[in-house]
Amino acid sequence: MEGIFCKEQKQTGKHLFDNQRKYLQESCMRLRNERYKFAISQDFPKRYIRILKPIQAHSNEEYSQEKYLYIARKLPFQSESANSFMHNLDEIIKKTYHEEGRHDQHCHRIHIKNPPTTDFCKAPKGLPIDFYDVCWFNEKLPSQQRNLADVGTIAFLRDATKSLEFKHEDEKMGNKRFTDRSWDEATK
Repeated sequence: MEGIFCKEQKQTGKHLFDNQRKYLQESCMRLRNERYKFAISQDFPKRYIRILKPIQAHSNEEYSQEKYLYIARKLPFQSESANSFMHNLDEIIKKTYHEEGRHDQHCHRIHIKNPPTTDFCKAPKGLPIDFYDVCWFNEKLPSQQRNLADVGTIAFLRDATKSLEFKHEDEKMGNKRFTDRSWDEATK
C-alpha cells in the first residue's frame, strides 16, 4: 500500500496506468499464444509462423465498456498487409472453432477503420520487410533498417486478403522461392 502511495505522489494516476498497462500486456500475450498455437496446429508456412512468434507483432485490445467487446488497437509500424493478415487469421480461427463445434475461447474483438494507436510501440526485429509500414520504415536510418527487418525476405502475397487461403500457387512455395518470385512487386 505504501508503494502505491509513493507512486501516486510522484505522478497522479500512475498506479491505474500501470495496472492498465499490465492488463494490456497479458491480453497481448494471450492473443499471441492463441494465434501461434493455431498456426502450428494447422501447419502454416514457416514465414507466417515466424511473424506470429514475437509478442510485439500482435495488436493490443482495448475493452469497450459500452459495447462489451474488445477493439483491436493499431500498431504504428505494421503494414496494411500485416493488418489484413492478422484480421484474416482471426476470422479463420473463429470459423474453424465453429466448424469443429468447439467453444470459442478468445474474446470478441472488432477491427475498426481508424483504431487508436497502441501504448506499446516497440517494433519486433527480424521480420520480413513487408511486415513493416513503408512510411514508418523509410523514416528510419539505413543502419536501423538493417537491424530491424530481414530485408531479404517477403512474407505476404501482393493481395494480403488472399493469404491463408492456401489456394494460391505461391502459398505452396518455400520461403526462398516465394521471396524470389514476389520481391519486385513487394518492394515497389
